[in-house]
Amino acid sequence: MKKKENSMKREKLRYILQYHFDQGDNAGETAKRICEVYGPDTVTQITAQRWFRKFRSGKSDVEDNERSGRPSVKNVEEIFKMVESDRFASAYEISKKLKIDRRTVWSHLLKAGYKKEDDVWVKSVKRKSKKEKTSTST
Repeated sequence: MKKKENSMKREKLRYILQYHFDQGDNAGETAKRICEVYGPDTVTQITAQRWFRKFRSGKSDVEDNERSGRPSVKNVEEIFKMVESDRFASAYEISKKLKIDRRTVWSHLLKAGYKKEDDVWVKSVKRKSKKEKTSTST
């Protein structure tokens, strides 16, 4: 429920920003005035400038855009299936097929212990350190 309350606060803030934009006010001065009325951490000058830019470019609604959220486990499992079936698949190809960011693909593969060697995905094997080798051999 708290998230919805925060959304309402952000939406209210954006209406206030839009009002000041429509009045021809400056973004920095608007942020300063809002903070004087509603508290020092209500809005930053950078946020006000970003919204003024959006309004200038024609954005008229102040609602949040829908976001896809965190990748589903299904996507993560699908990444591994694709790599297992095609060791030569690039992170770019995988990202395009699954419609997720290429960096996300890399991140999941690296966390799972995969690395690229000669354009082939290989599961890296954790090697014993010198300290571990000497302690087990004596």
